[in-house]
Amino acid sequence: MFDRIAPYLANKHIKISGIWWERLKQYQLLAPQIQLNTWLGPEDTANAYNGAKLVINMHRAYDDEAYNYNSRQLLGASPNPRTFEISGCGALQITDIREDLARFYTPDYDIVMYGSPEELLHKMDYYLRNEEERKQIALRGLYRTMRDHTYENRLSQMLDIVFH
Repeated sequence: MFDRIAPYLANKHIKISGIWWERLKQYQLLAPQIQLNTWLGPEDTANAYNGAKLVINMHRAYDDEAYNYNSRQLLGASPNPRTFEISGCGALQITDIREDLARFYTPDYDIVMYGSPEELLHKMDYYLRNEEERKQIALRGLYRTMRDHTYENRLSQMLDIVFH
């Protein structure tokens, strides 16, 4: 995915951090913007999300044998924790499609999803040019997260299921 969008990203003010980015075929193109093998703590992560116009959330591939120990090859359906962290910071999130994501957020209302590199590029370009719409979706994502997806809400739901 990132190899296909690297030429677009190379011309943007971006920040990429984490592990395995050196595996990109186009690593050298993005290297100046990558903090390789850097793990951001919670405060630094929140600051990065809060300072971003948009955040790409790409879920881990279920079939990456080298880095994902999914021996049963189960398809990923649920959103990752980043989904809630990004929206909880009030940033516009553009995420790959996950089957269960619509149970948590409304696509193109409080979260934006993409199904291909071309769609991701189109949506990134669109929301970078349409700031008011970008801000509205981000704020609706923040509201939805604070209303429905806090630890307090999850604990209450779990206790209700267990003790009905």
